[in-house]
Amino acid sequence: MMDNLEIITSSFKEIERLLENDYIPISVVGKVYGNYKSKENVERIRGLNTFRNYHNERARDYLACYLLYQDNLKRIRLDRITSTFIKLSKTHSKTKIALCGHGIEQDFCYRHILRDFLVSNNIPVANNEKIDMQLQKELWRHNEYKSRGHHNLTNKFVGQTLQKCNWIFAKTMPNNPHSYTLRKDIKDDQLFLKLVSHIRYFGELEIFEGVMYRVFYYNNYKYWEHPCDNKNEDVDLINRVILV
Repeated sequence: MMDNLEIITSSFKEIERLLENDYIPISVVGKVYGNYKSKENVERIRGLNTFRNYHNERARDYLACYLLYQDNLKRIRLDRITSTFIKLSKTHSKTKIALCGHGIEQDFCYRHILRDFLVSNNIPVANNEKIDMQLQKELWRHNEYKSRGHHNLTNKFVGQTLQKCNWIFAKTMPNNPHSYTLRKDIKDDQLFLKLVSHIRYFGELEIFEGVMYRVFYYNNYKYWEHPCDNKNEDVDLINRVILV
């Protein structure tokens, strides 16, 4: 059945045109948000969504977005994706599928990651948009926080400075026991931002509850912040948890 399908990629802005040309538009990001015409006619793949990627996207942390999406694809597996294509083809009595996302032209978009995943598994997807996949792959490898640099602090200095901070237990999150220290409690604002830059530059990439963090380890603790910006400036607190 897959051999009978024509698969292309497109933007959500093209939904109406796709429908007029007998394509089945399928979202590569889950529920479609935004002011798109006929978005109620867009189908979805169960389990494939990017709603937890919001903060990483906002920070333009495309490396994190790529790794999170790959993790999602691994989890739902290829056969669920292909079986969805086949099922929708039968339901709509159509053989043309369009994988749709938000990106315009050569912008970062999850549809290009899904296309690459399918092609690598011998499922042809047309490059109808003439996407420069080399450029896309450079975006997937780009580590935004590495590009921001650091302030030549040593791990020892950062670790010892963090250990001296005032740590507050997060009472409202009993299922995720950890503590945090507030930016306003560290009297030296520039020092706080330097600590943030160090954690993000040297931290290890880790996924927790569907979100990608940079995690910095020192002695018996690990430290991280929420990925909410790409300039290492819009940060209000640093989290930590003791290693068991």
